[in-house]
Order: sequence, then structure tokens, then C-alpha cells
Amino acid sequence: MLLLCSCATPTNPAVGSSGPSLLAETVINKDTGCGSAAIIVLRSEDGRELPFIVDTGAPMTALDKSLEPRLGKCLGTHTLDNFGALYQGSVYAAPELYLGDTRLATDVNTITSDILQKVSADAGRPVLGILGMDCLQHYCIQLDFKARKMRFLDPGRIEPKRLGKAFPLTFSSEGNDCVEWVRPYIHCSHLVGEEEIDLLIDTGHGDDGALEPGILRREIQARTLRPVSDPNDANEPRAACLAECVWNGECYRDLVLANGRNTKESDDGENSLGLRFLARHLVTFDFPHRMMYLKKTRTGPLVDKRWLAETKKAGRVAFKLARKMIKHGQLPGWRKDDPTMSEAMCRLRRNPDRVTLDAHKKGDASTYHYEFGRPCQDDPWTLQRAWRTDPKDQIVEEYPVP
Repeated sequence: MLLLCSCATPTNPAVGSSGPSLLAETVINKDTGCGSAAIIVLRSEDGRELPFIVDTGAPMTALDKSLEPRLGKCLGTHTLDNFGALYQGSVYAAPELYLGDTRLATDVNTITSDILQKVSADAGRPVLGILGMDCLQHYCIQLDFKARKMRFLDPGRIEPKRLGKAFPLTFSSEGNDCVEWVRPYIHCSHLVGEEEIDLLIDTGHGDDGALEPGILRREIQARTLRPVSDPNDANEPRAACLAECVWNGECYRDLVLANGRNTKESDDGENSLGLRFLARHLVTFDFPHRMMYLKKTRTGPLVDKRWLAETKKAGRVAFKLARKMIKHGQLPGWRKDDPTMSEAMCRLRRNPDRVTLDAHKKGDASTYHYEFGRPCQDDPWTLQRAWRTDPKDQIVEEYPVP
């Protein structure tokens, strides 16, 4: 998810000659893989609880800018590239992070950025960090989506035959002269097409995967994929749907593949497998031995029916409230005489008590974001934040909330 680097020699105080301290397991949020990223709660040295997204697509651990006062002296700045959207980041000495009583292995430096505001909006809840491959590469991790557990296994004692199909991992060797950071890839066919390609394994990507723009266009033209409409990008869909496929001898249905474009200037892009696809399996990442194991548990996407019903209801309430506020001239950034907000022009990213409504106006390339929330189910919904982003997903304006 994040392409970034730091000028420091990696060190790992949690890793000795026999490898990292062995952890047990931790809970992941119940909507992981069916509308949300995998979120775990870490602890800072002073005991503060910090929600982190587990992101194998991020080469480095990142923190929210709100934590900067706790991090000491700024060591420099770097630019973060998130699928072509650029964010300014600041480099600090990495704080100690704990899972339970065990200190996690991370790089000596970390980076802070306001990209976590977008991550929090996508997740529908506050997220203060992204746990990247500088940490994860030291562990053997299992994601059990049915049990809602993330387990830390002893890589010397796992039984590969019980873990499903094995996929050798290749770590990227990108970086700069100061440090080399890694992201995990497999060499395999994608969910569409037969050619062998390198696929990024990206738990920070919410769809089933992503395709390079050229491949996405080709498969849409071949009618293999059905494009997802986008009112601002009619010539290049942001995603496409795949009704069914056979991948590595297994059948899958109802898949969503995003446009993996990295920049607006060229067709550079990423081919990847995302969390929605991985959540159809028991997933084991044996990073020390560079292997991934997938044990299929379902053909279709993971769905929590109760959560889905609650979030659909919350989405309808938020949409109705936004329309009402427009009618009374109370919705920031939206005048009474602006084009009507229609369901076809809105996307909802939500959990039962927090909803982010993303809306477009006809003829306006901007996206208008409205975050509604309520303390609990018996309380009324209120508008808590409003902002506007440009086509590159950069925040260009924050609106005061009435």
C-alpha cells in the first residue's frame, strides 16, 4: 500500500539468534475481509492502546501524525506514494510497540503521515498505525477469518501438509542506498488470464485484487470482466467484477478487481491479491521461510450477515440524513441548487455506528466526504466531519461542521 523508505540501518531488538520472541494470538475485528482491513490493537511503551492495520503491502510501519508529539525529534521527511496519490511523511525514531507483553520487531525508524486519516475513514473507525513488512517479515503469521484470530506460529513446528496449497514468496528488493525494504510476491497466474505474473500479496488492499491498467482494459474489452461505473472516470473504471473463475484448481465466484494504476501519467501499475480474496482461506504466512499457504474455506466472499444488515441500515440512514441536510442548506460543500445526490453517485464505507458517505456532483471531479457517527445505537446520528478530495484522493478542503 505504501511505497516509502528511510535512511537507517535496520535493527530488531525483539529478534535474537533464534528468531523473534514467539507470540500467541490476538483478536482481529469481526468485519475483517468483508468490508474492513485486519485491525489489531498494539500497545505503546506508556501503555496506550493503538489500533493498527496489518498490511503486507506496506514495506514499513507508519504512524498517524497525531502521535508525533510522543516521538521526539524529526529526522527528516519523505514522500509516500499510495497508488499514485502522494502524501508527505516525517521520519522519527521508531517507538517501542508491544503485542501483549512482547515487543515487536520493527525498523529503527518509522514514518508519520496524514494518510492514516484516509485509512481511518476507509475502516470506519480510528486507526493510528499501519504494521508493515519491516515487522511482519520476522514472523510466521496465520489469519483465521472464521475464528477472527491472528496467530503467531513457531515456523519450526508448523505442518505444511495441513495448511493447504503452498506458494513460494519472493521478497522485493526495492529501496535506496541506505536501507532495503521488502514486500511479498508470488509468481502465478492472476484470477483472470493464463500468463504467469508477479502478484503482490497485499492484506492492506480491500478488494480481491488489482490489475495493471492495460490488463484491466483488455479483460473488460474481452468481456471477461464487467466494469464498475465511476461518474468521474468513464474511460477507465476504478474496478471490475468477475462472476467466477478457476484459480490453481479451485473455483471462486463474485470477485472485485481494482484498477492497480500507480500514476496518472503512465500505465504503470500493480498486480495483486487483496484481503477479500485471502479471506476465502485459512492463510498462513511463513515469512522466515518465504512461503504462503492457502487453505480454501469458501467459494464466495466472506460475509457477516448480521454486520452486513446493520451496515446497510446505517448507510441508508446516513444517505437520507445527507439528503435532508442538502434540502435545508446545511450540508457543507453542497448548495441547495447543486445536482441531486443520487445513490448511483455515492459509495459507503461503514460500520454500524460510523458511516463515511462519499458523493460526487455531476460535472465535478471532486469527491465530497461526510462522516456521520453516533456514540451508541440508541443515540441520534450527527455529522462529525466533512471534507473534499481531488481526483488523486488528496484532501483539498476541510469544511466546518455545523
